[in-house]
Amino acid sequence: MKTIGLIGRSLKHSASQAYFEEKLQKEGIRDWSYHLFELSSIEELPDLLAAHPDLVGFNVTFPYKEHILPYLDALDDTAKQIGAVNVVTVQHQDGKFYLTGHNSDAAGFAQTLDGISLPSRALLLGTGGAARAVAFALHQKGVSCQLVSRSGKASAIRYQDVDETLLSAHRLIVNCTPLGTAGLHEEEIPPLPYHALTQEHRLYDLVYNPAVTPFLRQGLAHRCQLQNGLAMLHAQADIAWKIFSKDLSVN
Repeated sequence: MKTIGLIGRSLKHSASQAYFEEKLQKEGIRDWSYHLFELSSIEELPDLLAAHPDLVGFNVTFPYKEHILPYLDALDDTAKQIGAVNVVTVQHQDGKFYLTGHNSDAAGFAQTLDGISLPSRALLLGTGGAARAVAFALHQKGVSCQLVSRSGKASAIRYQDVDETLLSAHRLIVNCTPLGTAGLHEEEIPPLPYHALTQEHRLYDLVYNPAVTPFLRQGLAHRCQLQNGLAMLHAQADIAWKIFSKDLSVN
């Protein structure tokens, strides 16, 4: 039996297990299984690998997409450029684990924007691995990105710096934080001047559970164009499956 799975701090909200179990069933693969592995710290990863010698790959979610980098032996080109990983393949060499990091978030996010007319500028809420992947995808589509965070670290501005003028100039706003996730921060929203939203704005929330998050409800009240993260989940998971299939010889 071979195992793939998902690591993260809190996974009760995740739809990944159901998605991959359905994928395995459709592919007729009976000797593989998908499991959720909650880690209170990324430092628990070596113990997880030791306890599951049948683990041959896993997805990575909040908050470990960047924290996992020191534990990897190699990165593919996309993950190296983004600086964040959400797919890891595990190979066994001479009794040791060899971990390769990949990023399917950027391509998955980009796929969900196919056929959509994009503005020239976007606000990305958050500065973690998901935001880095979204920024990478948008830059490839010619959209300049301004990151926003509570601390204003690195190249980000602070939420209190986002006024009506700035919001008006950025017609695409992407929530790359876990705020609004069911069971985690379900009633929290990024602090923005939502009264300045118009029907010309597109609000994209990477959170998909619930389907209409508190962030999207703000957009709904102002007749914004809305999109949640379910399509991205499916798109990046399909790409992750191709990575597993290629690197780990599923068939």
